[in-house]
Amino acid sequence: MAKNSSGKQAAEISKIKASNEAYYKALSARDMRAMEKVWTCAADNILIAPPSNPRVHLGWSAIKRNWLAYWPRRLSSDYAGE
Repeated sequence: MAKNSSGKQAAEISKIKASNEAYYKALSARDMRAMEKVWTCAADNILIAPPSNPRVHLGWSAIKRNWLAYWPRRLSSDYAGE
């Protein structure tokens, strides 16, 4: 039984690591579409950013607005109409 439990735990850890890696890859690339895949895009999502002046952004809409404002405009042109 313990072996099965530790296997499940290892699988969960792998999923968490993969999610974390996908988040930082999307963040580094300033890729909003990739960010939408790693967030649940729900009203209860919370982001505290940017590190230099931390503020709470509640809900996916606020989080998305923060990224688009924080990232260079030329990289967010696909979302200019949103």
